[in-house]
Amino acid sequence: MRKKHVLLLISELHIPQEELSILHQFYTESRQQPTRLDKQYKVVWLPVVDTFSNATDEQFELVQNSMPWYSVHPIMLERAFIRFIKDVKSFDKTPQLLALHPRGNLSGYNARDMMWVWGNL
Repeated sequence: MRKKHVLLLISELHIPQEELSILHQFYTESRQQPTRLDKQYKVVWLPVVDTFSNATDEQFELVQNSMPWYSVHPIMLERAFIRFIKDVKSFDKTPQLLALHPRGNLSGYNARDMMWVWGNL
């Protein structure tokens, strides 16, 4: 994912259908445009879970199968990353969409609000 903008979708395993629909619409439409936008960014889902079980794994796979973008299995996320998301980014179980610039800089804002505006136009 070098030289790409990466949108990090951070959420619990359960994502409201409306949230998924808008992101899916944004993602699909951007890839149908004649521009090169689809080559400039990628989306990666990072599901934050407190405990892991077989049920968690099944729920992850169910949600993952409905997404056309990349995802990281919850067991692969380091505890330090989860603490960072909860403490620094104030993760309150509401999905967040953080932009990671091509040089690796994390933006200071949640792009979710911008996506909602685009998705509702």
